[in-house]
Amino acid sequence: MSIQIESDLAKILERIEGKIDNLQKDVGDLKVSSAKLESKLPHA
Repeated sequence: MSIQIESDLAKILERIEGKIDNLQKDVGDLKVSSAKLESKLPHA
């Protein structure tokens, strides 16, 4: 029973890590887009 739980947890952790990687990429893309937008705004 514990072997099955451990393998299930390993799969779950792998999926979570993949989702975190995707979120990090999305946040990075948002930062780049934000910086581009700020550079186009007139400075007061």
